[in-house]
This record gives sequence, structure tokens and C-alpha cells, in this order.
Amino acid sequence: AVIANGSGVAALAADAADRAGVQIEGLSNRTIQRLHKVHPEERIPVNPVVIGAGAPGARFAETLGIVLDDPAVNGAVVVVGPSPVSTLDPTLTELARAALKTYKPVVVSWLSSRSTPAVVRQLERLPDSRLIAVRSPELAMRAFGLLADRSALIEARRSPPAARRGRLGAAKLVRIRLICRRALETGRHFLLPWEVRALLEALGFLAVPAQLVAGLPEALEAARSIGYPVALKASSEGLGSRSASGLVILGVDSSEALEAAWRRLTENLAQHAPLARLEGVLVEKMSAHSIERELSLNVRLDAVLGPVVEFGGAGLARTLYKDFAVGLPPLALAEAERLARTPKISQALDAYRGLPAVDRPQLHAALCRLADFAAAVPALRELRLEPVVPTPEGLLVLNAEAALYDAPLEPDRTYRHLVVRPAPVEAGLAVRAKNGAEMRLRALLEDDFERLRAFIESLSESSFYYRFHTAAALSEERIASLCRPDWSRAGAWAIAESAREDAPLAASGRWSAGEDEAEFGIAVRDDLHRLGLARILLAHLEREAALEGFHTMAGYVLPGNEPMERFMEASGYVVDPEVRGAQARRWSKRLTPPAGAH
Repeated sequence: AVIANGSGVAALAADAADRAGVQIEGLSNRTIQRLHKVHPEERIPVNPVVIGAGAPGARFAETLGIVLDDPAVNGAVVVVGPSPVSTLDPTLTELARAALKTYKPVVVSWLSSRSTPAVVRQLERLPDSRLIAVRSPELAMRAFGLLADRSALIEARRSPPAARRGRLGAAKLVRIRLICRRALETGRHFLLPWEVRALLEALGFLAVPAQLVAGLPEALEAARSIGYPVALKASSEGLGSRSASGLVILGVDSSEALEAAWRRLTENLAQHAPLARLEGVLVEKMSAHSIERELSLNVRLDAVLGPVVEFGGAGLARTLYKDFAVGLPPLALAEAERLARTPKISQALDAYRGLPAVDRPQLHAALCRLADFAAAVPALRELRLEPVVPTPEGLLVLNAEAALYDAPLEPDRTYRHLVVRPAPVEAGLAVRAKNGAEMRLRALLEDDFERLRAFIESLSESSFYYRFHTAAALSEERIASLCRPDWSRAGAWAIAESAREDAPLAASGRWSAGEDEAEFGIAVRDDLHRLGLARILLAHLEREAALEGFHTMAGYVLPGNEPMERFMEASGYVVDPEVRGAQARRWSKRLTPPAGAH
């Protein structure tokens, strides 16, 4: 909601909200009736709420309380315009008192720079104020929009996944790194057309039929075998924008047209790129498609954020209208869904002008795979897929370019090339239980939600109570959050019965960062006790915590859990004598940094 002391400043705030993507919706009838009752002399619109130029601080505060009581309002922005009557000194104090009565965010902004010293004085006198003071309506709405985005991200992290995310498998990553390694070893920082096509296949995209030719006779034969119409694209080192240089010719529909296009391509190459080393000309099949659904899926290297994933419209929609959205790898499935519905081109992906709806889960999965590629290969500088056309068989890439730079082909354990640290999906280990069974120790992932829930439900009442220190069942939100830890400050690991993706979980454990130590918790399925799984899992958690720089690991054992206390003692932990009685006893151990750890 917006509360303002004038219609002009209210309009400014409403326009700023629209630009920031913040929704200003109507208030409930009960709220409107309450506003009219306390302000009968004012004509109060539904939202923004204009309370008059002469409104004192008490009226601002009373109006704010009424508006925030509306269950449909998530927060409020109070805009105070310059007025000979309204001053920020008492107004800010009254608003601060009203803001203490609610958990909803309250942002206050002002228009006149002469009011800034008064705001500073008030905030100094109100050190515990929960007001968010922002200089202008534009910045206030942007701040509120960022709060809303953060709230949505937290909610998505706690929400059970609606479907399996899926990831680039180990075999696909091996192929992708091999393609990139061959290019770097030959001194190239870009991929050749046949390498790009192999990369697209590994990433799960479709490529149009094409052949690389060296002369006109080969081009004519390739066009006959592929089928007209075709496109000609020069392939050479050192080329900039091929389209701008006339090195891409589309819609060649006959042999005569191909001969003319070949001559034009050769002339353009000599004129615009005389020093380029021509590798050949790509003869590609022209694909009939709807121009409304030409998409752009890119990975590019940002100077501040590192690799980012972009999705939007292709062609003019991207270059002129900037119709694209950006996401940071790694992408959870919910984040990929949000990325795919942000640009305006997303409206054309539903049933549109007689076209059937696009398979959105297919698009979301593709965005996730691009994010996995960016996370797994730090040497990736840019991957440009434009245009991309959705088809019933998959996403068809009509043009693709990939570039590398001098960086490792595998990430370090902290994924320092990313802003957000992902789960270490490639850090799995084969382990053997005491009964000889081969199992796999690996990171808990978003797709493990159902397996983790089944594992928790299989625990006996005592095992559940001793692990989670409660007898109340865990909510789906809690289980979902256990599968999505902040890997920069925690780690969730599991031992699966086998290396299969759908293998049931035999044990799970987690470490998390405290103030000056790491804490852990472990649970083993009751039918698999005494097989050494807890010891394997604890050793791994200790190593992970030590690699993160922690020198102490602590665990809390509830009274009555004697087997766990014996296990702690046998693992080198000592009990804290000051923590006794009905509460959990603290056991701790000094960690030894692994060899090579910093």
C-alpha cells in the first residue's frame, strides 16, 4: 500500500511501483470503511491512500495502522511531500511507533532534500526504529521490490519441489570438458561449428541438420542432401558479428540462388573480414517456425557477478527492447520457472495466436542445465543460443556460439567463480558398509525431497526424537530446506544404498556453521545400525568442516541416548561438564585440518 500526503506524490509513487514490479492492489471493503470513518473530510482513494497535505504525524500513523491490518497488504510505503503543514520531525516519530506494532515492512520516503537533515536527526534519536528510510519514492519502491524478491526466494527455498529438477550427468560433463579442452589445447578460445553442435547435444538441445563445406560444388551437394531452403554461414576465426558483415545468408531455396549467395558471401568476406582464416561455410537447413517464439538462452560472464544465465526474446526483442531476465547459477527449479516467466516473451509461450502451448517444464530443465554447465566449467566465457525455437521434440537451436577463456575446466571445492555456492554434485564417494554392501556417499540435492521424507518417516520414534530433538513431525517446508542448505555455511550429505539416482537413503547427516565452531547431526536408518555408516558419515562431515576453516566440531546428545554417547566417545569427542541435566549434553572434538587445507 502507498500512503501519501498529496495526489501528486501518490502518483509518483504509483509510477515508481510499476517500474519496480511492485503491485499496488485495492484495499478490502472493511479497510476502506475504517479509513472513511477516521477521515470523513478526506476523499480517500482505494490505493494509494491520500490523506491530505495538512495531515499531522498522528494521522499518518493511524492510517498506517489501518492499512497494515488489511490481510492483503504485505507492507507500506509512506511518501511525505513538501508541505507548509506536514513536517518530518513528529511524523517520523509517530510512524516509528506504528511500525513497532507490525511485522510488515514500512518504508518512508521524502521528496525534498531539505528534509534529509530532519530524517537523520530523527533516526539518531530512534535507534530501535524499524522504519526503512529511503530518499525518494523511486528508491523506496525499488527497496520494497527487492524485499519482495527476497521473500519469494526464501519461500521457494522452503517449498517442496513440484517436479524433479534433473542435472547434467557425469558422462555429459566429461564430454563437455573434453570439447572445451581440445579447443584450449589448440590455442583457440572459441568453439568451431562441429564442436558447438556436439556441445548442444550434450546439453540436451536439438540442432538443425547442417554440413561444413569448403567450396561451391560441396555446398550444392550438401543443399541437395539436406533439402532446400538452406542458410549459408561463414565459419572462420576472428569473425565478429557475421550477420552485420553479410556473412549469413538465409532462405536460399534453389541451386541458382545458392550460387548467387555463395558469390555474395565470398565478396562480403573479402570486404569485411579480409584477414579471417576461413574454415569453411556451414550449409544449414532452414527451419520453419513462428517468429513470435524465437527465444534467446545465454550464459555470459559478468564482470561482477561471474557467469549468469539469461533468458528472453531473440533478435530485436533482446537488442532493442532488452526483453530478457537474468539468473545466477546454480538455478533451483523454482528459480528457473521464475526466470522463464519474467520477460514479456513468456506470454507467447502459452497458447498464443492459434499456436499450442510450449512445454514449459522442458524449458525450465534447459535453463537448469545451462546453469549446471556454468557452474561445472569455470572456463566458460559465453554461450549464446539465439534463436531457439520450441518444438514438440525439444528446443531447436538455430544459431549457437561458444567462447572460453583461460581458466580451469573444473571448479574448486568452493566454486569461487560463482556468487552462489552450489551443492558439490560431483563430490560423491563409493563407501562400503561392514556387511560388504557397496553404497554411495553424496550431497543431498533438491531432487532428494521425496527420498529424504521417506527416510525420515522410516525412523523409529526414538531415532527421530534423538536426531531432531522433537517428537513433532517435520513439515514439508522443513524437509525441503534440509535438501537446500546454504553450502557456504552448511552441508547436507547422505549415504544412498547404491549409486542409482533413485536409490533409497541409508543415512543422512548435516554440519552447519556456528559462531566459532561447526555443529553436526546424524541419523541412520534403524535396520542399518551397527554397519559403520554413522562413522563414515561423521568422518566426512568433520573433513568438510575442517576444510571450511573450523577447528572444533560439536554435537548435542539428548539424555537417554546412550548408544550415541558411546559412539561420540569412541569417535574422540569429549563431553562438556558444564552442560548437564535435562538439556542435551554437548560433545566436542578438536579437528585436524586435512592435508593441503588452508
